[in-house]
Amino acid sequence: MGWSGQQIKDMRKQMGWSAIDLARRLGCEKSEVLLWEEEQEEPPSEVCQKLNLFESERERFSRAIGGEPLAESVMKSHGLGQVSSEDLENLK
Repeated sequence: MGWSGQQIKDMRKQMGWSAIDLARRLGCEKSEVLLWEEEQEEPPSEVCQKLNLFESERERFSRAIGGEPLAESVMKSHGLGQVSSEDLENLK
């Protein structure tokens, strides 16, 4: 599966990751992530494979706990575009 810039950005935010966090996990630079999100460049196939893995794991763990991911739930309930790990910790 190819990834659009919006799909990358949405998945990153759903995971509660900054562009730097995603870059670290993908083994690339933040500037590359931003170029993909802005659709100025397409992510290479090896990056798409990693994104597919992240997405499948997110979905698998979400189903395992019987709901949507915590970050996504908080984002929806509070009308936010992204949440930090501190926001999630405050919920515990």
